[in-house]
Amino acid sequence: MKYKGYQVAPAELESILLQHPNIFDAGVAGLPDDDAGELPAAVVVLEHGKTMTEKEIVDYVASQVTTAKKLRGGVVFVDEVPKGLTGKLDARKIREILIKAKKGGKSKL
Repeated sequence: MKYKGYQVAPAELESILLQHPNIFDAGVAGLPDDDAGELPAAVVVLEHGKTMTEKEIVDYVASQVTTAKKLRGGVVFVDEVPKGLTGKLDARKIREILIKAKKGGKSKL
């Protein structure tokens, strides 16, 4: 994805998210934005019994990346990160969840 002309690799942000002990699974995609192109955003599954706020996750990632790679699109908590039959993250479905959440809809997975 591209944020203001900067290339942002979803896999890099996913790797950072998965290093946090409270995060069980995560996927990253770009939210369309008229000014920036795409805003990096994440869907996150927390470890059972663990809690985190969206701000805590955004701040955690921000402390480890350059300005262009911050999760400006936010974080959506889900029960399961969408994956294809091979187990690979389904970026299209992740993006759909993020867009729906941004519009105020609830995502159920």
